[in-house]
Amino acid sequence: MSFHLHKFPLLSRSGVMERLIAGPSEGEEGCTIKLPDVPGGAKTFELVAKFCYGVKLELTAGNVVYLRCAAEHLEMTEEYGEGNLISQTETFFNQVVLRNWKDTLKAQETCDVLSYAEELHIPKRCIDSLAAKARTDPTLFGWPMVGPCRALEEVFCGTG
Repeated sequence: MSFHLHKFPLLSRSGVMERLIAGPSEGEEGCTIKLPDVPGGAKTFELVAKFCYGVKLELTAGNVVYLRCAAEHLEMTEEYGEGNLISQTETFFNQVVLRNWKDTLKAQETCDVLSYAEELHIPKRCIDSLAAKARTDPTLFGWPMVGPCRALEEVFCGTG
């Protein structure tokens, strides 16, 4: 898939794009860059490009891992703009996704196809979040887990 984009919005937000675009001189008509390894592919790169153009992205549990990995790959750090894509996706992931069962599971599912996710410890963070939720929700497994002796006493003796 091809994208026809202006240089400045891209290079002002991405270290990788800055290095790739810096080569052509002023007199050239255009610049063609191939980015075959962007995590999430063309669909994710389209969202990244929109972000670079100042379009407010709707972050979801289904796209945040792809965007976080693409942002890492493209070096979209605070060095290239305050509130850049790495920080926005990290904040959303930590403050929204990891606080909700359904969102955490959805994000975990998207990790399977992204090698960058493993490098960013996203699967581990999802699993840790799910484990913490399981420990704090005593009704999750169908019966109270108030301690081994008390729970067994309630079940077998009918006390409680």
